[in-house]
Amino acid sequence: MIEKMPMCFSINLNIEKSALEKSYHAKFSASYGYTPFYFASAFENPMVPVIANRDSSLIVPMVWGLIPHWVTTPEQANLIRSKTYNARIETIHEKPSFRYAARSNRCIIPVTGFFEWQEVNGKKVSWLIKPRADATFSIAGLWNSWTNVETGELIDTFTIITQPANELMSQIHNTKKRMPAIVDKDLVKSWLDAKLPTLEYDAILRPLDSELMDAHVVPSPLRRPKSQ
Repeated sequence: MIEKMPMCFSINLNIEKSALEKSYHAKFSASYGYTPFYFASAFENPMVPVIANRDSSLIVPMVWGLIPHWVTTPEQANLIRSKTYNARIETIHEKPSFRYAARSNRCIIPVTGFFEWQEVNGKKVSWLIKPRADATFSIAGLWNSWTNVETGELIDTFTIITQPANELMSQIHNTKKRMPAIVDKDLVKSWLDAKLPTLEYDAILRPLDSELMDAHVVPSPLRRPKSQ
């Protein structure tokens, strides 16, 4: 059974490599040619920086759209990852697409903001939501490594965890009333702890206080500039 997508599909990471490394006390993997970007859409299955709990000292590239370990063919992989951009916190331990990764494969996706669309009189208004004080948000995610049996290629993929919206996001994302699960900066280390019990997920992934978020209307982004 595939998870119905709860709509957090576009992110912003407009920060230089050295600043990102300093912020997370982590280094980019040697082969990753990262450059900052304004807009990345999940629908393009972009490769973006991720910090996973297998080694929290590294910032590595992962493809957006989680491919579960039980997928057997490239065709099945392409189909399922188009439906696993997001994972609802309420059901990650139940859904076949996520429950294996939810046991232990946690990650964060560093962003300098994310985009959401508000419905106003039948029209869509695009907003960019950014940290009010800090350089980045740390969005909670799940990751998985999948091997293409036809080519032998190992692909690291991820999904963004979503949760019920806080007061600000309820006004902006006023149809679905969802938001990405943002890990408080003081809890990032706990979220990436390999020994974190699943029972503690809800305690860590509490909706971020609206006062820590800034939001403003932006022209609707039409495409993601090349960044890799």
